[in-house]
Amino acid sequence: AYVYKIAASGSAVQKAKLTAFDGSDDFGWSVSVSADGRKTVVGAYADDGRGSDSGGAYAFRLADDGSVMHGGKLTAVDGSSNDRFGSAASLSGNGSVVLIGASGADGMQPASGAAYLSAPRCDVGFSLAANGSCVDIDECSQPASHSCGGSSHCVNVPGRYFCAECLPPDSALTDMPFVSNVISSGSDSLVALNSKVSHTSLVSAANRSKHEACAWTAHPAALGALRIQCQAGYRRSDHNSECVDIDECLVPSACPVHATCKNTEGSYMCIRNAVMKLTASDGAGGDRFGDSLSVSDDGLTALVGAHLDDDLGSESGSAYVYKVTPGGMAVQTAKLTAADGAASDYFGSAVSLSGDGTTAIVGAYGGNGRSTSSGSAFIYKIASDGSAVQAVKLSSPSCANANFGMSVSVSRNGSTAIIGAYYDDPRGWQSGSAYVYRIASDGSAAQTAKLTASDGTSSDYFGRALSLSGDGSTAVIGATGEDARATDAGSAYVYKIAADGSASQTAKLTAADGSGSAYFGRAVSVSGDGGIAVVGAYQGKDQCGTPGSAYVYKI
Repeated sequence: AYVYKIAASGSAVQKAKLTAFDGSDDFGWSVSVSADGRKTVVGAYADDGRGSDSGGAYAFRLADDGSVMHGGKLTAVDGSSNDRFGSAASLSGNGSVVLIGASGADGMQPASGAAYLSAPRCDVGFSLAANGSCVDIDECSQPASHSCGGSSHCVNVPGRYFCAECLPPDSALTDMPFVSNVISSGSDSLVALNSKVSHTSLVSAANRSKHEACAWTAHPAALGALRIQCQAGYRRSDHNSECVDIDECLVPSACPVHATCKNTEGSYMCIRNAVMKLTASDGAGGDRFGDSLSVSDDGLTALVGAHLDDDLGSESGSAYVYKVTPGGMAVQTAKLTAADGAASDYFGSAVSLSGDGTTAIVGAYGGNGRSTSSGSAFIYKIASDGSAVQAVKLSSPSCANANFGMSVSVSRNGSTAIIGAYYDDPRGWQSGSAYVYRIASDGSAAQTAKLTASDGTSSDYFGRALSLSGDGSTAVIGATGEDARATDAGSAYVYKIAADGSASQTAKLTAADGSGSAYFGRAVSVSGDGGIAVVGAYQGKDQCGTPGSAYVYKI
């Protein structure tokens, strides 16, 4: 992949070339850069780390000076041959959440497809706030969330709570021995009893913390006989002589299914698994769930396409919405299909989710628009609970077989969208084009511009991939068949979009070391402010001749 820095004027300078440290095949098939422009992930679906074409993805950190630090390689923990992990990739706004598609992986059915979501991590006892941070749950303020009662009261502490036993008032002590204080005595602690009780008891200093907060109380059934009342997280030993830790992890239901239980002294932790596997609830073999996907800026909403799903006819296609719950679980909340869907629509071949998670665009490049198979795209409004309603269908303004909807992208607030039609013929056969739309609050949309390459020619495939900055001001569009440096070396074009939706080309990006059949522009991504662009060239050669590279540009 190649990284470019984009200036306010729209000009661009190549800052870095990215390659896989282990020579992964088809590195650059998918790319995504975080909205803040500091992190990027590059997919390599043909990597063989866990079997032939099992796939992989690579994370990088981008410094302000354009330097790059390798952040590691990602693979599926259950990866196997032909999973195609890395077939699509998407990063949250700050890059802390990554969503990776594995369209050949086993889901509900063999080879139905999957996606892997590394979501915000909150241990049990904490919940996800709207900004994606973890905040303590005050169980004591919610009677149904704690088990304290009787003579105990609830004490909240970060991540959990405990039930403290309360001593009875002085007036109730006439017939009940109790501990009035704990006095340190060298390595031991002397437990001083009420004057009405003649005997004493010693508790080791090591156990003292376990016996605090009214830890010793009178046994109601035997006057003068002491028993230990242990704090939450401890139990009386078999001989009733001390408090010992409870291993809560021996209880199967101690933690949710997506978390791992870790026992600690006096408590336990539920460590949520770093990666969750998303599958379609009704997935079938060959659906290609995960070939397209998108995640919101806060990482709490995800959209995954399955363009070969057969719900409305063979390969009619679908897409799925997921929400991450306060408990850190990803839950499918909606399945999207076109209201007029039909066979070979390929609905879900491209998807894009607005940064705020309220607007989704789904491409159906085989759908009927202006004419047969010219393509279409659908806008959905997504509610806070993850339910979705189709707002409008955008039909291709182009003629038959333009493949309008092969690529889609929407701005952070859902007000601007761009849709590619890479088989359109404005500058020659399949030279390609893209369309800019303004989207109203009700989901209706109006076309404001048609974009073509200033030097476009036949078979450039302009619009095969595209990306719109979060602020809607900058678009980067790939043209994988462009021949400026060599046949099918590929290129990408930068456009600045004005407030009225009009657009002007400001730069053309090519790899400084571009070569034939590199297909530079197969994947593109631009940061939230339009200042950083990443472009994949999945057949561009690395220093060892292995296919795959990506480039970083400063615009």
